[in-house]
Amino acid sequence: MYQLDQKWLSYYTEIDPEKRQEIFKELTDCPDGNEDPKDAALSRLRRDLFTLRHTMPGREGTVDRHILCVFELFSIGSGRFGFKKQTVRLVKKQLENLGFGLIAGAGDEGRGAVYWEIRNGIRRYLSTCTDESYGKKLFGLVKASDDEKMTRITNEMWMISEGVRGKAEEDLDADEKENLSLYCRAVRDEYCSQGAEQASMFDGYGSKRGSGDGRR
Repeated sequence: MYQLDQKWLSYYTEIDPEKRQEIFKELTDCPDGNEDPKDAALSRLRRDLFTLRHTMPGREGTVDRHILCVFELFSIGSGRFGFKKQTVRLVKKQLENLGFGLIAGAGDEGRGAVYWEIRNGIRRYLSTCTDESYGKKLFGLVKASDDEKMTRITNEMWMISEGVRGKAEEDLDADEKENLSLYCRAVRDEYCSQGAEQASMFDGYGSKRGSGDGRR
C-alpha cells in the first residue's frame, strides 16, 4: 500500500526496540550535516512514533502501546463493550495511541510512516503467538495444534481490524474513518505477508462473517 524505501526495511522488520533504535541511529547519522530537509522531517516523525509507542506517563520500564492496543481492540472487535459511545471513544483513543495524532499535515509519507510502524507492531505481536503456550486449552494443560493456533490468530487479527471497523466506523468522522481504514489495511497486510495460507484464512474468515475479503 505504501512504498518503503528499502534502506528502512531492516528498521521495520526488526521487532526488538533496542535494536531498532540502533538501526535508526545508523540510518539517520549524517556526519556532514547535509541531510535533505524532507528526509530529516520524516526521520523525526519516525522517531516520534517510536517514542510515543514505547513510553507511557506513569509507567516505567519497557512498554509497547501497540501490543496493548491489540488486547484493547480485540475486546472491542469481539463485542465485549456493550455501550456504543464507550466503544467509539476507546477506538479513537487507540488510534491516537497508534500515532495518528502525530501526522496532521504530513501527507502520504507521514501516513506511510504510521502504516509501517503499525505493521511492525503486528509483526512483534505475531512473534509471541509461536510460543507453545499460545492457545492452550483445559486450563493450560493441553497444547493447541498448529491448525488451532492459526485459526485463533486469524480470529484475533480479524477482530482487531475488521471487527473493530464494524463496531465503530459509522460513528467516526471522515478523517477518523480514513485512519481506521489505514490501520485495518496495515493489520491485514502484515498478517497476510506471513504466507499464502494466512492470507486465504483471513479473507475466508471475513467472507464467513459477511464482509468480503476484509477490504473496503
